[in-house]
Order: sequence, then C-alpha cells, then structure tokens
Amino acid sequence: AGFYEGALMMCVLIYVVLVSLNKLDSTHVKASRVMNVYVELKSGVPLSALLRAVKSMGIQVNDIQDIGSRSAETHGYILELEIMRPELGHVEAAEQVAKIEQVEFCEEMKA
Repeated sequence: AGFYEGALMMCVLIYVVLVSLNKLDSTHVKASRVMNVYVELKSGVPLSALLRAVKSMGIQVNDIQDIGSRSAETHGYILELEIMRPELGHVEAAEQVAKIEQVEFCEEMKA
C-alpha cells in the first residue's frame, strides 16, 4: 500500500512542477527582449532597406535566415530581433515592423 501512496504522491508532485515551470516559461518569454519574426519583403527590395528601418525604430537585428521566395512578388526572412526600447513589447514591435513600406507581411513566431 505504501508503494501506491508514494507513486500517487510523485504523480501529483510531477504535475505541480510541470504546471509551475510552464507558467514560469510563459512569464520569461513575455518579459524577454528577444523575439523572432517572419517577414516577407516585396520582390526586388534590398534587405538593407528593412534593416535600416528596423534599426531606426530602436530594434536590433541579431540574426537573419533567408527563407527564399514563395512567389514572384515576395521574399521571406526570419529575423531575430532584440527590442532596445523598454516601452516596446513584442506585439508593438511586430506591428511597427509590419508598417514598414517595403514589408508585405510580418508575424511574430512563437516558440
């Protein structure tokens, strides 16, 4: 009988640990200043134009992955961005990037 009680207590303990770590992870991701966004630029637009516009917003580009063209009109990239302005959150930063003239589509990538 003691074995079953111990097993049940361990299951409860594991459940509590998993739930609390999941909440901690969510809090950490929301507070993080680093985010990944998928961006599609209009075809023929140099990437440097996007980088200059993003830098002027107080956002630093740490990494760029070239995804390639899904159509003749656009070219896709995954950007790792670091938000340097404390008043900007993830949603606001993604919205500002989406408003850049050369950007056809922008979406934050959730982990």
